[in-house]
Amino acid sequence: MKIKHLAIACIFIVLLPALLAACSAPVQPTGEPTQSLPPPPTAGLRTDPPGEKRVYTIDDLHALGFSEDDHFSIYPVGGNMWSEATECPASDLQNFMRIMEALTSGDRAIDMGENTFPRIYRRLAFSGAGLQDWFAGEIDGKAYVLRSSDRGVYDLDYEEYEFMLDFCKVIRPYPEDLDKREFLKLVQDAMENLPIKGHIPGNVNYLSYTLPVETVDDFMIKDSPPYYSSDIDPPEGQYTIIVPRGYFYELQMGLNYEKDSWRITEIKIARSNVGTSICPTNENLRLAVFGPSFTDISGWGMSQLQRVELYDYETGQVWWERDGFCVYGALWSDDGHFVAISHEAGHGSNRGMQVVLLDISGTSITAVNLLPHDGAARSRLQAKEWISDTELRLYYADYSQTIQNSSTEITYDAKAGAFS
Repeated sequence: MKIKHLAIACIFIVLLPALLAACSAPVQPTGEPTQSLPPPPTAGLRTDPPGEKRVYTIDDLHALGFSEDDHFSIYPVGGNMWSEATECPASDLQNFMRIMEALTSGDRAIDMGENTFPRIYRRLAFSGAGLQDWFAGEIDGKAYVLRSSDRGVYDLDYEEYEFMLDFCKVIRPYPEDLDKREFLKLVQDAMENLPIKGHIPGNVNYLSYTLPVETVDDFMIKDSPPYYSSDIDPPEGQYTIIVPRGYFYELQMGLNYEKDSWRITEIKIARSNVGTSICPTNENLRLAVFGPSFTDISGWGMSQLQRVELYDYETGQVWWERDGFCVYGALWSDDGHFVAISHEAGHGSNRGMQVVLLDISGTSITAVNLLPHDGAARSRLQAKEWISDTELRLYYADYSQTIQNSSTEITYDAKAGAFS
C-alpha cells in the first residue's frame, strides 16, 4: 500500500510543472487562430517593422499626388559653388519616395529661422516635384530642411540626410574637416618626386614653384571640381590640394584615399581665381580674366585690378596679355577671328570705359584700342554684340548720358577699321 502511494506521489511531482504551465496559458476561443492587435493608424504612409527598409509601391507614389513622369533634382552646394544636379526620377521609385518622405515628414523646428540656411556652407538644394528652393543642411550635428512653401525649417532625420549625401556622391569628410598636418609630408614628397604638368609664362610675376612647402599654411585642401573652379582638367582625386604660386597661378594636386592610405596622383599648373571665355571655333583658344584683386586705383574708391591673357589651353602658351585691367566683359565674333574686351579706364572722376579689340590671325595677335570718338576720359564705350563676323555694335555714352543712364548705339567695322 505504501509502495502504491509512493508511485502516485512521484507521478504527481513529474507532471506538476506541465500542469502549472497549462494553467498560466491564456485561453483562446475554440476554433479561432491566434491574432495580434492591428497597429495604430499613422499620418501619411505606412510604418515598416523595426530594422527593415521600407518598400514603396506605385500606390504610395500616387497617394502623394505624383505620377511616374515626375522627378526632382538635387544640387550639392559648397559655399557659393553648386555642383551638377543629381536627378531622381519617379521611375527610381524607392529613392524618390524615400527622399520625398524624409523631406516632408519632419516636425517644425520652432527654434530655427529661415535666415539660418544661407549661412550654412554645405547644403543640398532641391528643385522640381514641388521642392523648388528647398534646402537641406546640418547645424551642430543635426539635420534640417528649409521648405520654401512656408519658409519654415523642419527637422530632418540625420540618417536620411546622410543617405541624400551618398545619393549625390558627396565626398566626406569635408576638406575643412581634414587635419592638414597629416598631409604636410605627403605634399612635400610629391613636390620633390612627381612631375609638374603645365606651363607658367616666364614674364609673369609669380613665385617659383620650386620653392618648398614648409608648413601647413603653404597649401590648402579643397573640394574637387565642380565645387572648385579651375581653368584646366583638374588632377583626378577625391580632393584637390592647392599650392598658391603668386597672384595668378597655383599647383593643383589630386588627393585620394586608396588601400588604407592617402596618395597624391599628379600635379598640374592652373590659373587661379579666373573666369574663362572660350573661342567659339577653337576650344583651345581661351581668354582668361584673373581676379578680382582689390586695389585702390581710382583715388576715391575700390576697383578690381585684373590680369587678362589670351592663351592656348593645350600648350599653355600665352599669345596676348595685359595687366591692370578692370574688365567688364568679353565678346567673341562667331568665326572666332575677333574678341572685344570692355574695360574701365581712367581714374577717379575721370573714369570711363573703353574697348580693346583683339584681331586673331593664326598665331598673330593685333590689339586695337577703341576709344570714345569725343576723346573724353569720362565717356563710356562698351561692346554690345557682333552683328556680323566683322561688325561690332557698341554702346556709347558721354558724361551727361551716363548720369541720365542713357546711351547711343554705334557700329565699328573691324575690317575697315572705322566707326559708322
